[in-house]
Amino acid sequence: MLKQNKTAEPSLSDQLEGLRSAYKADPDNVETASKLAQLYADKGWFNEAMEVYRAIVKQNENNYSLLLEFGNLCFRRQDFDEAQRTFKKLSVLKPQRVEGWNNLGIVQLANHEDESALESFKKVLELEPNNAGALLNLGNYYDKKGIPDRACELFLKAVASRPDFADGWFNLGNTYCAVKKYPMAIDAFEKAIKYQREFPSAQKNLGFVHEQMENLDEALVHYLEALELNRADAGLYVNIANTYAKQRKFDDARKYYLQAVTLAPKDMAAWMGLRHLALLKGDVDSYAKATLAVVQRLGQESIAESLMVLRELGHDEKVDEVLCRADSADVAGDEIDAERLLAYQRTDSYPGKIIALARRLKELKQPSDHILSCLAHYSFDLEQYAMAVRYLENLQTHRIATHKLLWRSLIALEEMDKAEKLIRSFLDDNQDCFDAWFYLAKIKAFKNDLETARQFLVKALETGFSEIEMIEDDPELKKIFESMRAQKE
Repeated sequence: MLKQNKTAEPSLSDQLEGLRSAYKADPDNVETASKLAQLYADKGWFNEAMEVYRAIVKQNENNYSLLLEFGNLCFRRQDFDEAQRTFKKLSVLKPQRVEGWNNLGIVQLANHEDESALESFKKVLELEPNNAGALLNLGNYYDKKGIPDRACELFLKAVASRPDFADGWFNLGNTYCAVKKYPMAIDAFEKAIKYQREFPSAQKNLGFVHEQMENLDEALVHYLEALELNRADAGLYVNIANTYAKQRKFDDARKYYLQAVTLAPKDMAAWMGLRHLALLKGDVDSYAKATLAVVQRLGQESIAESLMVLRELGHDEKVDEVLCRADSADVAGDEIDAERLLAYQRTDSYPGKIIALARRLKELKQPSDHILSCLAHYSFDLEQYAMAVRYLENLQTHRIATHKLLWRSLIALEEMDKAEKLIRSFLDDNQDCFDAWFYLAKIKAFKNDLETARQFLVKALETGFSEIEMIEDDPELKKIFESMRAQKE
């Protein structure tokens, strides 16, 4: 028996040409026009689809199915006003059908008309109490309102009504995740993936939950599976890079951050990730480069923090470069002005600006910790040690640099007992801080307790203290250090 040849399915381009020809021949045929418009929409040719829909809708103003398609296209184009008018007409045209009410609620929610959306979804549930889509949308309403318990209740009703409802499980997982019920979120995301195998957002969010639980290997498995399904998601590359960074796999992290930057050059998250990674690796040049790349999009507080990091690491040239870029971008603010004050003071430039900046910052009623620490540094440079101490003692939190400045100020004031008490308290949780051991040695040398000073100096050197010039600036410590050298020889 001869095999019969199967008729080949027409290609998409053939279908398109066929529909175009049929539509041209009979533009009033609703079925042909609808199919052509849908094909245009599927290809992302929204303008062409709209042209066809508008022409045919004008001739069929009460065709429910046609208006439903037209409204959906308006929504996809984010023409929410036109979509809303269309769905309102459907709710009047056939008030007992749920599609018009449900879609109307979705548009109202997107249009920030939350209370109107609530009424539309309630109308759907009056008609169909177990309508999974309406339960989902009503849950979204409560989630948006910051009422997660009510949102979870509705999402659970949605998946109870339709157990294979992947979107319902996904939204439930997101709500559990938001309230940090991570095991329950994992279960919900896994069910979403079970019912919709190719669900990159669920894989991504499942990875995020595992990352929050410090299950980093498991997080990477899901992130990478999501990436296989959606390689255009720049945020996903950032998530993968963040996870590698937590594992201290810095080369892998850098690769994914750079891919995110390539994919979305204006995405702040990738650049911020590169900045963070550079600090973890001690790569100040890369940190400065990443900062410079996003200065125009950083807030003044973030720029000021970057300047503080570079200043504390002793990279004055980078500080000046970032400040110059910030000046070019007309970035203003109290924190960045505090950093400008220290930069101008360091270079002994703009004396008039230095005085004006210092006066203005000192007059602030509620200065931030950052501003107080900068004023303390400024006062210390002017040898106004008591003033520096007053600023530092008003800080709510201390960085290592401000701890050191407080110790140095107290030592300069010869308040040795107070300085020693603070340093010993700090060492309780920071035994490897070589600066703390050095300043303890300095205090003991001042008190002429030379044997204890020697022990503390040895501890400082063993834990990494390397600023020999600071030792040589203290006569007693210099003698101790030279005797230690002589013993080694």
